[in-house]
Amino acid sequence: MSNTPASSERPSSSPAQLPQSPVEAMENLPARQNAALQEILSGKSVAEAAQLAGVGRSTLYRWMESDAQFRAAYNQWQAQVKFHTRARLAALSESAVAAVQKALEAGDAKLGYTILKSMGFMTEQEPGLSDPSQVARRMELDARRHEVVLRQDQDTVEDQEDSLLPRTPEEWAERENPGQTGK
Repeated sequence: MSNTPASSERPSSSPAQLPQSPVEAMENLPARQNAALQEILSGKSVAEAAQLAGVGRSTLYRWMESDAQFRAAYNQWQAQVKFHTRARLAALSESAVAAVQKALEAGDAKLGYTILKSMGFMTEQEPGLSDPSQVARRMELDARRHEVVLRQDQDTVEDQEDSLLPRTPEEWAERENPGQTGK
């Protein structure tokens, strides 16, 4: 089990990209972590999931906050749920427009307006590119941007690790024999 903090999460720059399945990531988790995550994914509260997995609630919260593998599996699940929910809502957009039309014709547009607003249709947004070559180029640029962000994250982690290392022979001696140097 890893106890290293997860790097900061960044949303995918390609919203149409299907997120990774959490199943493979979950298979790599220890049994209790896997069991706890299964319970969370099935809709249980953190307290219920922890109890059913045989761990304390604080342990489960610690995994969610500072265990990179557990957090990654949880984040993959969240991304997948969000992706599928958005896809289903997009498929219902024509029905929402029809409901708005019916509601307007009946004199009550509140429901339809609320649905359209929550889907982002009430703000000016340009549709995505429709030329496959332009889409491919955009995807390539997005992938490159993602690689740059990952490299920047790695550089930040390495810089932080370097700042923790002793810089002088005295600091090394103090690290090896705490409280023994300088006396």
